[in-house]
Amino acid sequence: MKLIENGIDIPNKLLRDHEDGRVVFFCGAGVSKNGANKPNFLELAKIIVDKLTSSPESQSKMYLGKLENCLEIEGFNGIIPIDHLFSLLEGEFERQDIEEVIYNELRVKDSDKLESHQTILKLATTSEEKVQLVTTNFDKLFSEADGNLKVYSHANIVNIKENLDGIVHLHGCLDDNHNLVLSSRDFAKAYMTDAWATTFFKKILEKYSVVFIGYSANDPPIRYLLEALGEETKNGIYAFDQESSHWNSGIQKINYPDGDFVSLWQTLEKWAIKSEDEEKWQTEILKLAEQEPKTLKPSERELVTYLISSVSGAKMFKNRDPHPPATWINVFDKKRRYKKTTEYDYFDLYHLESESRDRKQSLPNKCDNKEAIKPILESDSNDTQDDNLGEKWDAFYDLKDTQTVDYIFDWIVKLTDQEEIINWVIEQPCLHDVLHEKINRQQNNSQIWLYILQQQEICHQYTFKREVEKFGWCVVLVQKYITMCRPQVKAETAKKLGLEFISIIKDDIDKINIPDEYLKLMVQGLRNNLEYVSVVAKDVDRFNKNEEQQDKIKDTLQYPKAEMHEVIGGHVNLFISLFKKLIRIEHSAAYQEFSTWTSSEGSVIFTYLKLYACRYSLLKGSEVGKIIIGLSKQDFWSGIYERTLLKSLSKRWDDLSQTTKKRLEVKLLEGKEKEYRAFSVLQRIAWLDKNGVVFTFDFKQKKKSLKNICPRWKEKDIEEIDKDEPFEFYTITSNEDPKELEGIEGSKLIETAYQLHVQSPGERTRENVPLVGLIKKNPKYIFNVISSCQSKHNDWALELYLKCIVYNNEDNEGFQQKIANKNYQLIDKINGFINNIYIVKYEQNINIHTKSIIESFIRINEKFGKELNSDIFHQSIKNAMDVYEKHPEFDDRTIASNDRVELVSTAINSNTYYLVQSLIFNSSKVVNSVPSKQWLKLAKAILNFQSPLSDYATFAFSNQIHWLHHYHPEWVEKHLLSRSMIENRNINNAFWLGFLCSNKVPSKKLYEHIKSGLPLLACKDLQHNNIYKKYYKTISSLFFLLWKEKYIPDREMKEIIYTSHHDFISCFIKMLPNYCEEHIDSVVQFFQNIWPKEKEVKNTENTSSFLRLLACHDAKYFENIYGVIGDYLSVVDLTYSVFYNVEKIANKYPNETMVILNKVLPEKILNNTSTKLIDILDKIVLEKDQGKLNEEALSIYLRFRRLTQ
Repeated sequence: MKLIENGIDIPNKLLRDHEDGRVVFFCGAGVSKNGANKPNFLELAKIIVDKLTSSPESQSKMYLGKLENCLEIEGFNGIIPIDHLFSLLEGEFERQDIEEVIYNELRVKDSDKLESHQTILKLATTSEEKVQLVTTNFDKLFSEADGNLKVYSHANIVNIKENLDGIVHLHGCLDDNHNLVLSSRDFAKAYMTDAWATTFFKKILEKYSVVFIGYSANDPPIRYLLEALGEETKNGIYAFDQESSHWNSGIQKINYPDGDFVSLWQTLEKWAIKSEDEEKWQTEILKLAEQEPKTLKPSERELVTYLISSVSGAKMFKNRDPHPPATWINVFDKKRRYKKTTEYDYFDLYHLESESRDRKQSLPNKCDNKEAIKPILESDSNDTQDDNLGEKWDAFYDLKDTQTVDYIFDWIVKLTDQEEIINWVIEQPCLHDVLHEKINRQQNNSQIWLYILQQQEICHQYTFKREVEKFGWCVVLVQKYITMCRPQVKAETAKKLGLEFISIIKDDIDKINIPDEYLKLMVQGLRNNLEYVSVVAKDVDRFNKNEEQQDKIKDTLQYPKAEMHEVIGGHVNLFISLFKKLIRIEHSAAYQEFSTWTSSEGSVIFTYLKLYACRYSLLKGSEVGKIIIGLSKQDFWSGIYERTLLKSLSKRWDDLSQTTKKRLEVKLLEGKEKEYRAFSVLQRIAWLDKNGVVFTFDFKQKKKSLKNICPRWKEKDIEEIDKDEPFEFYTITSNEDPKELEGIEGSKLIETAYQLHVQSPGERTRENVPLVGLIKKNPKYIFNVISSCQSKHNDWALELYLKCIVYNNEDNEGFQQKIANKNYQLIDKINGFINNIYIVKYEQNINIHTKSIIESFIRINEKFGKELNSDIFHQSIKNAMDVYEKHPEFDDRTIASNDRVELVSTAINSNTYYLVQSLIFNSSKVVNSVPSKQWLKLAKAILNFQSPLSDYATFAFSNQIHWLHHYHPEWVEKHLLSRSMIENRNINNAFWLGFLCSNKVPSKKLYEHIKSGLPLLACKDLQHNNIYKKYYKTISSLFFLLWKEKYIPDREMKEIIYTSHHDFISCFIKMLPNYCEEHIDSVVQFFQNIWPKEKEVKNTENTSSFLRLLACHDAKYFENIYGVIGDYLSVVDLTYSVFYNVEKIANKYPNETMVILNKVLPEKILNNTSTKLIDILDKIVLEKDQGKLNEEALSIYLRFRRLTQ
C-alpha cells in the first residue's frame, strides 16, 4: 500500500505485522547519512586511509584504489569486501588509532539532525511502548534522539531474555571498549566461530519480521547476516532500497526510485504518524470513505482499501454513519476495478496507487509474442467464470479473514437499494452463501431480489422455505425448486470427476407442499433432472463395473475412486410422490408425462419408473403386459427392479389377458443363471402367490418340484424381497487403508495386496486397494519392493503405483513432496527401472499391464521431465518412441473413425500428444535459440509415426505452433508448415485443428506462411466442410482480427467472404457482437467496405444474425450499425428471434423498429394475430400518441394494428 501519493508501495502483510508488534527494524549507515550526514562503511574506511596512511605503497591504500575503480565501472553491482580493507588497516595501524578516527567521525555533534532517527524510533515502538530496534551503526544518534532508550551491544546481548525492548548495537558502538566489528576476522567471529550475531538474528526471525533500512545489498553486514541465515524463515524479511539494486531471492525488496531519498523518508514519516495513533489514522481514513471514490486520489482509495482489509477497520467501515457510498464496491472488487465499457474505463476512475495500467494490460504468454492476444475462443463460449470465495469466488480476494468479509457483506446489505450494488450482484456468476443469506434476510417488501438471486448458479435450499412463505408460489420459485434438485457434474480436481446431489431427505426438500396448479410443471422439470442423472449414472456405473473402461478413461478420472453421493434414490422417490399426486388430480396429464418416458430406453431410473407406474390404472392391462414382457432378461431378473416389478404384477395381474399371463409365466419360470435358477424362480412365484396372484399353471406342483431341486430355499426367504429399499443406486468407493498390510515385507507384500484386491469385499459398493494407501504413505519403500522382488503380480503393483504418481494431484500426507524429495531421485530411479525393464525389453514383457505402464512412463517424463538429467530424458523419449513405431496400437486412445472432428479429443488424450508436449516444454535445448540435433531428430521421428499416431503428433506440434515459430521459425517452416498443404487429408486436418485449438492470433510472419491455406477452412467448395463447422466462430474471429490489424487487405478479405460457405458467413455475423465493445469502428468499416452486396447473402439466417447484432449490448451500438446493415435485412421464416431482439430496440428506436418489422415479418404472421407483435406495438403506442413516429413508421404501425385486431 502507498501511504502517500507517489510514495513507496509497502506490502500489506508488513503493515499488518507492524500493527501487531511483530516487526524489528534493522538500521544501517543510510539512516545516519540522512540528516546527520555520517559516513557509510566505505566512506569511513576511506577517511581512515586518508588520515592514517602516508606511504603510496600502503596495501590498504592500493586496495582502496582498486575498490574505487570498481565502483566507477558503470552498472557495477558486485560485492565490495570493505571488511577486508579494515583487515589490511589493522595490519598497518594500531586498532586504537583506527577507532579514534572512527570516534571523531561518528560522535554526536550539535549540527546533527535527528529527524530520521526519531521517525525510526516511532516506527520501532510498539503499542505496548517497547522499542524493537537493531543497528549495525557505531554512532549513538538513536540514544541522542531518546535519552531513555535501553541500549544493548553484543557484549550484553545475552541479557535479552524475552521480547526485545531497546536498541541493539549488533556490531558495537562508540562506548564499547575495542568491541567494534570492523575486519574480516571480527565478522568471522561474530557470524561463524562464536556466531553470537548469527544466533541473535535467527532468534529474531523466529518471532518477528525484519525490515532493513539504510543498507545496500552488498554491505558487509547484510552479506554476513543473509549468509548466516542459510535457510527459509516463516517470517518475512524486507529491505527498502533503490530500484536498481539486486537483493537475495529470499528478501522482499521495497523499491523507491534511484536517488529519491525524499520519497523514502516521507513514506516512513507517514508510516510513523500512523503507528503513533492508529485510531486517529483510521478515523481520518473513514472520512475519506464517506466520499465518492472516483473523486479521491488513487493513494487515498488505497488507504480505504487497506483499512477494510482488517477486522477492526472493516467493522468501523460497516458501522460508519452515513454509510460509505455503494460505488466503493468498484474499488474493493478487483475485477470491477479493471472493467472497461465504451462509456468509461473503471480503471481510470477506481484504480489504486500501487496499480499500473501496464500491469492491468499485461497478457500471459509463454513466448511474449506481441501479436498474440487473448484466446479468441472466448467468443465461442457462453460459460461464465466460477469465482466462489475461498474455492471459486474472489471478488474480495485480498480479504483473508472470514470476519472481515462478513463485515463487508453487512455494508453491502445496507445498500441493496442502490443501483451500483444491484448491478454488482447481478454480474456475480456465483454469489457467496453468506451474502446470499444476508440479502434474503434484509429484503422486506421488494420482490426484485427474488429474481436477481434466482439467477445465481448456486441455489440455497435453506432460504427456499422462507421465500415460499414470504412471496407465495410463483413460476420463479418452481424453477428454483427444480434447479435446486438438479444434480451437478463436478470436477473435484484436474483429474477427478464427481456428481453432486442435494440431499432430499436431509434438507426436507420432499416435505415442501407443491400447489396443484404448478404440479405438472414441477413434474416435467424433475423428470428432466432424472433424464440427466440417468445418462450420467449409466456412464459412471459402466466405468465402475468395467476394468477395460477404467483403463480407457483413467486420464479423466483419478484412479481408483469414482465417487457419487448415494442420494439419487431420494430424487426418484420425490418424483414418484409428485407423480402419484398428478395421477389423482389430472389423469390425462399424468399419462402424457408417462408417455415421455419411452424416450429413455436403457435408463435404470426410467425403467424403474415405468415398472412403478404399471401398478396404477393409469395404464391399460395390455400396456402393462407389453412393458414387463419387453424387459431384457437382465432387467427382468435385476435386484434393482425386483420389488417394484413384483408389486406391479400382483396389483395388475387380473387386468392382464390370458395370453399375456402365460407369456409372463414362461419368463418367470425361465429363471436366472443356472446355479440360481430354482432359487430365483421359487422366490418370485412364492411371493406373487402370497400376494394374491393366481397362475394358469399348478403352483403347488411347480413349487414342490423346484424345492426338490433347491432344498435350501425356505418360505421365509421371500421376506427379503419386502426388505429392499424403494430405490437403490449402487456406486463404488475404495478402501485404501494399509492396516491389513502392516508387518508384511518383500514379495509377500505384493501377493497379499493383490489377494486383498481380488477377493470379494462382501459388498458390491466397495473396492479393496490397501496398497494405494501404502504407496502414498511410503512411495520410496514400495518402489524398492516392486523393483527388487520377483512376485508374479509385480506388473499389477507397478501399474497401481504409477497411476498414483501420474494421476494423483492431492497431496495426501505430503505424497507429492515425498516424490520430489532429494531433487527427484526417486523419479530418476522409477524412470530408469521402467525404461530398462519395460521399454527397452518391452517385447519380453507384453501383458495386460504393459500398455498402462508404458503410458505412465510417458506421463512421468511429461510431468517431471525438467527435473531429470537431459541425456536420460531424451533417451527415455527415444525409447518410448521406438515402442510406438512398432506397436501404434499401444496408444489406447486410437479411435477408428472417419469423423475427424473426433480427432481433437482423441489426440489431446493420446500418449503421442504427451510425448510431443514433453519434448517441447521439458527439453532444455528448446528454450535456446537453436534446437539441438537430438531434439530435431526426435521431433522428426514423432512426425513420421504411423497413422493415426502421425495425425496426433501433427495436431500436438501445430497446437504449439505460435510458441515454436517464435523460437524455432526455420524448423517450423521446414517441417511443420508443409503439413498444412499436404495431400494426406488426415494430416492436413490434424494440422489445422491443432492450430485452431491453440486459441491465438498468429504473428504477421507466421500468417504469411499459412494465409493460402486458412481461407480453405471456410470455403464453400471444400468437400469435407463439416469438419470445421464446429470452429467457424473461431475462424471468423481470426479473420476479423487479422483484417483489423491490416494483416489481410480489404481486397483479400472480400474474396474470403465471397468464397466462404454460407454457414460460415452466418457465424461471422454471430461472432461480431463480441467485438462491438472494443472495436465498433472496425465492425462498421467491415460492413461498409467488405460485406458482399449479392442477394444470396440476404437470407433468413443472416437476417436473424443481423438483428442479434443490432440488439447486442442493449442496442448500445444500434445507431452505429443500422445505417450500414439495414439494406441487408430480408423476410425470415422463424419469428421468435425477430421479436426477442426487436423488443430490445423498440423503446429507443421506434421509427426504425417499425421499418425493420415491415422488412422481416412474413405475411403469415401478419395475417394471424401475434401476441409478440402486439406487445411490441404496445411499447410503441406512447411514441405514437406523442407524435414521435415519422410518416413511414406511423403508416406501418397503423397497418399492423389493423391486422392484429
